[in-house]
Amino acid sequence: MVIAPSSSHPTLAHQMMVAAVLFLITMVETSLGYFSFFHGTTPKLVIAMVFVMSIFNKEDIHLITLILVGVIFDSLQGAPLGYTTAALVLVNIIGSLGKRRFSNAPISFLWLDFAIVMAFVMLYCWISITLYYQAFPSLGPLIFQYSSSVLLFPVMVSFYQGIQYLVEIVSRLK
Repeated sequence: MVIAPSSSHPTLAHQMMVAAVLFLITMVETSLGYFSFFHGTTPKLVIAMVFVMSIFNKEDIHLITLILVGVIFDSLQGAPLGYTTAALVLVNIIGSLGKRRFSNAPISFLWLDFAIVMAFVMLYCWISITLYYQAFPSLGPLIFQYSSSVLLFPVMVSFYQGIQYLVEIVSRLK
């Protein structure tokens, strides 16, 4: 059940590492909602990390990993189950299909591509919220969430590069 059609088969160790990093990011994103600056509307750090991992990882993220992280995230946030999972799968498909194009691009183009992908994710969120609650939500929190997610994207890329560096150091110690 690998999402990308031309990928290598994911290994269990790699998927456990991906799940651990995404779970950590989920906890950080959930805890940011308690700070008064965010007013309960946190940047979508999990979406940013899935986008970065789907582009720069040698192996693809398994669908089960995305479903597990999405269900955990929805359970912590009180969102309808499957809300975040669908967004994670959508972002992973876009990142996996554009892996060759995105991985050789400068960070400014990657940032612009993430801004476009994030616009689609926020449109999905707005449509989902509208259908679920049968009322139009305020656009202010969604715009704040979009802008803070796009602004924090370089931080997520740096965080991912730090993780890759630590994994490389640990693998050399063996």
